[in-house]
Amino acid sequence: MNLIHGIAKVSPQIEISVVAYSTSDSRTVVSHSFGEAIYVPQRSGFKGWRTDLHGELYDLASRESADIVHVQGLASVAIRLRKSVLTVHGMAERDTWANSSGTSRLPRTVATGLLEGLPRLAARRVISISQRQHQLALRLGANSHHIPNALHEDFFCAGDPVVTRDPSLLVQSGIINPLKRVHDSIKALRQIKADYSGAQIVFAGSGVDSEYGKYCVELARELGVLSAVHFAGKMSTLEMASLLRSAAVLVHPSIQENAPMAVAEALASGTAVVARGVGDIPNMLHQAPGCVVTPLASDLAGPLTQGLALYDDSQAAGRRSKAIRYEPSRVALETIEVYRSYATGKSSA
Repeated sequence: MNLIHGIAKVSPQIEISVVAYSTSDSRTVVSHSFGEAIYVPQRSGFKGWRTDLHGELYDLASRESADIVHVQGLASVAIRLRKSVLTVHGMAERDTWANSSGTSRLPRTVATGLLEGLPRLAARRVISISQRQHQLALRLGANSHHIPNALHEDFFCAGDPVVTRDPSLLVQSGIINPLKRVHDSIKALRQIKADYSGAQIVFAGSGVDSEYGKYCVELARELGVLSAVHFAGKMSTLEMASLLRSAAVLVHPSIQENAPMAVAEALASGTAVVARGVGDIPNMLHQAPGCVVTPLASDLAGPLTQGLALYDDSQAAGRRSKAIRYEPSRVALETIEVYRSYATGKSSA
């Protein structure tokens, strides 16, 4: 929605129709400043993919007499729609493998690769949110454009005068699950406190009530750092922006990413980042002042201690400058240029 609001702001003459899926049981229509968005229900599994995604949602999208149909992530839908542009957010089959377990893991991954992976390879008009994905799409012969995801405007406020940074406060943002390696952050915190006794970490995201979330709570208790670990739950964009502006470092220990918005949000908030070098994170943090990229298999305590030692709030402006490319208006203008190039036939498909 950040992109849509950005387009409506910079080019209000563009008519926008939105069709999206949801987990609700019935179709809903929601009013926004740019107009209405239709949300259609989609069940999980192959049945939902076939009868809902390629049924009602596809039918609604194909009825629109649009100059451009911008499809977010659903490659199988994009290749069926005329005048479509596909934004590639990642590899669905890789995510399925990482989030599955047991005997169903392999067949589910193969099925996802056939249903969404192969169509993604076949897509010819592509917007890639990461530099790595952009280069891959070019090698596969797609007409690819590298345009990142747009952030919410709340992250670009220079700062709240009532919020001051805590030089020992760490934040981790995202759903609490094994891929996000929350337990690595908790283990690192125990070691960090030897040098920074006041160090604390806030986990902003849902999932603390899951089996893995409960394990992380117990781990913090066993390591004697539970009083310094705070599970804040899911936050609004305004709350998250305020939290980031009060923190010294965003820790991002995830072992699987494409171009995580949490890293971009931290940069836009002027907050330093310590992250594992997966996906496009090395490109996102290239020459970002006070930020540390650590190898995938490394222990986090050393890099986080380094990140806290390097922290300098005077470098916040330099970090914000790295986030300019994520401003919704800028992303919208780049995206509109792609729309125009295809609508006028000036870009080959």
